[in-house]
Amino acid sequence: MIYTKRELESLIRQAMGGRAAEILYYGNDDGLTTGVGEDLRSATRYAEMMVRNYGMDDAVGQIVLDSKRFDDGPIAAEVMQAVRKIVKEQLDRGLSELSAQRNTLDQLVKELMEKNRLTRSELEAILPTVS
Repeated sequence: MIYTKRELESLIRQAMGGRAAEILYYGNDDGLTTGVGEDLRSATRYAEMMVRNYGMDDAVGQIVLDSKRFDDGPIAAEVMQAVRKIVKEQLDRGLSELSAQRNTLDQLVKELMEKNRLTRSELEAILPTVS
């Protein structure tokens, strides 16, 4: 499957959505839980593929870094710095998007706490239309 850089960034942002929600509701320290472990793995994997396999980071450049080259020390540190930057940017963007929709998110949480699950029509009544 072929992905654009924006699509991969969107996948990372989606993976980081749970952590963004934790931070939004509970803060930078109290909001950190182990519940996002698999999400962090996914986000890191996508970001690493962007840098190592697809040349989607300006600092590392238009190269492919196989495992043998990746273990070369300084380049590994440079790649991980780029990966951290990508994941953080998408976390920050996701947090911003959730913050902008806080009232909607609060309503969704309230309804889910009351009913445990929602039908499609109930979700459509709460969630804004995406164009």
